[in-house]
Amino acid sequence: MPDMIGRLTDPGPFWTTSWRGYCARNPGMPGHDSLSLLRKRGCEKLDRADRERLAIGLHVESTLISRSGNRDRPFSNAAWMNAAGLAGDRTNPTKRLNEYLLPPYDPDNSDAWEERASRLVAGARDYPQLIEALLGFSEEDHDALLRRIFSGSSFTVGAAEVVRYGRLAAGLTELVAQTDRMVARVQPGTSLLRTFSRTAEVKAEMIRAGSPVAWWPCFAPFGPLPPEGVLPDPYWDLTHEVPYGAVDPSRVSYRRMVMPPLDWLDGLMYLPRAYLGCATRVLDRVEAPEEQPENVGRLFAELYTCQSTLMEVRNQHSGEVRCDAPGAQSGPDFSQPEEVRSRFTRNIAEEGHCWLVIYPARGGTGLCPLFYWSQGEGGVHVCQLDQTGMHALSQILVPGEGGILTAVERIGQLLLDPARPLAREWARTAFDLQLNPVLVQDRLGTMAGTEW
Repeated sequence: MPDMIGRLTDPGPFWTTSWRGYCARNPGMPGHDSLSLLRKRGCEKLDRADRERLAIGLHVESTLISRSGNRDRPFSNAAWMNAAGLAGDRTNPTKRLNEYLLPPYDPDNSDAWEERASRLVAGARDYPQLIEALLGFSEEDHDALLRRIFSGSSFTVGAAEVVRYGRLAAGLTELVAQTDRMVARVQPGTSLLRTFSRTAEVKAEMIRAGSPVAWWPCFAPFGPLPPEGVLPDPYWDLTHEVPYGAVDPSRVSYRRMVMPPLDWLDGLMYLPRAYLGCATRVLDRVEAPEEQPENVGRLFAELYTCQSTLMEVRNQHSGEVRCDAPGAQSGPDFSQPEEVRSRFTRNIAEEGHCWLVIYPARGGTGLCPLFYWSQGEGGVHVCQLDQTGMHALSQILVPGEGGILTAVERIGQLLLDPARPLAREWARTAFDLQLNPVLVQDRLGTMAGTEW
């Protein structure tokens, strides 16, 4: 660590070099290879995430082309549909265009967006025709345009990566099971799964009694009430929940929880957890990052400083844990120029911290590894780490003493480390679950003989 702090006295060179190393290590799949994969799946139905990704990409790129203009081949939606062979009705060639295009997610108009997304064509056959026709109207490098259209879709992942993601997901799932068995050995008659199940039962009783539920995620008094007689999923139905468009706009297991009604760290401190670092998706903060390595270097210097000062404090008497992110409430550093403040110190002390936690899987299928990513006042993002969830994490970057890693690479490091740091951290924090506010409130209510 002292060597690292020394580097951070002049962070630009170290992290700039790390960024160039990351780019060399992760060149990404060529856009034409992604198009070939899509063609091979022409007889299949696309899953919702892929068709939304492609539809958003086509909407954005066609809009840019229409604005930029092509001297040799003027663009119009009608000309595009005709070129793709999808015009259908000659008198109205753009009649079906909305079945293939989708604007980026708009949280202020979510119902209309969801309705439009539900009407997208699911079959893969037409999308290659649309994409190839669009290339004919663009004067830009075709591979760069294709990379943007396919960004975030499953068509940017090769067969070797799919196997790797599956192997890592299986390793995490097995470690979750080992941790659950460890708790059962230490405290016979209980386990993580039983503790989560008991918590869910008590939460259901609280909701029936009309009492606010004491632990995240919960239905706050100002939130929408569940339908009469219908109880929410105690761990996945949330008062404030929208898809997270930057990483995955639709997958139900990757959600952004906006404004959870508890402090972003308080809710976490009762879960079995292992700290990953302070992560970011570079495109959310730096435009054209491949052309601005120095800016990316400054961003990762800030991130590393924040993660190296995060403190976890445990009360030895009560067992309760608090997590302190120094500077989280201090606001921007006004000694910095305006453009630096807005781009690199935007509440970064409380944003970006991420953990691997053990959590109930969707649908009541047991426990699963979960990615828990704080966005400060923006809420919490969570991702259930199956094979597809690993793909979402491949777009999220974490600084470490060796340089910049994807969250997937960092997970791989933890699983392969002979010191077993992930297993040790989950074991260290596993018993915090028994102290969660729902069960504490239940015990207090039982002892006092009163209702909640």
